[in-house]
Amino acid sequence: MWDAKDKKLAMKTASTSNDIRSYVIRYNDKGNGAGFSAKTFLDYAGINYAQRKAIPISITPEKEFLIETPIPEACLKIQE
Repeated sequence: MWDAKDKKLAMKTASTSNDIRSYVIRYNDKGNGAGFSAKTFLDYAGINYAQRKAIPISITPEKEFLIETPIPEACLKIQE
């Protein structure tokens, strides 16, 4: 989910496996990481992914949004 006003990204678990808004998470073989491809979403939000950048996130499994984080202005394609 993208909040354009506050420049915040959020993720939550899908209620069904066929939700068109969902992404498949792929876990690496060693079990110490995971990833997903969200190019379409990042383009929609205007997030620059040309270079990897570490962004601190909050993980809250007991709340609706599993991950929620503000995106720094430096990570946006069009800075206001």
